[in-house]
Amino acid sequence: MGQLDVPALPVEHPERFRVPGTGPRKIYASPLGRARTTAALLFPGETAFIDDRLAERSVGAWEGLDHATVKARWPSAFADGKVDPLAEPPGGETLNQLTRRVRDFLAMLVSRQDERDVYVVTHNGWIRLALHLNGEVALEQLFAEPVPFLRPISFELTQETLRRRASP
Repeated sequence: MGQLDVPALPVEHPERFRVPGTGPRKIYASPLGRARTTAALLFPGETAFIDDRLAERSVGAWEGLDHATVKARWPSAFADGKVDPLAEPPGGETLNQLTRRVRDFLAMLVSRQDERDVYVVTHNGWIRLALHLNGEVALEQLFAEPVPFLRPISFELTQETLRRRASP
């Protein structure tokens, strides 16, 4: 989907996905409607601060097309049947451009160490790239890394690194 602003899918029993607790926490969300809707579902009644750096990678001419169509029209963008992470979608964002956005947002979080509980509602591609920048996902596996739907991934952010916490 890239930055195509499609509505979020309906969720049965949204209360199951609410993040427990209240108190001093900061919530950031992508400007895309599906992320804003997800933030409202996860944190009902709380304010999410919208940050453009959290938007999914723009995939230009590929947006709105299914995988098979993209593969048929742009076969050079595929290596071994998988999307090459370095492929540049026509009219879209390069991986380097997305990398700058992700790094810039993470650097901002590091500079605000006083914000203790921070939640970020963003997209699969953004999350995968953050994991890659942290050394947890090889570049060639960028699009193969599973990202759970409506399940938090917990990280500890320090001046030196972003470290994934063990799942509870």
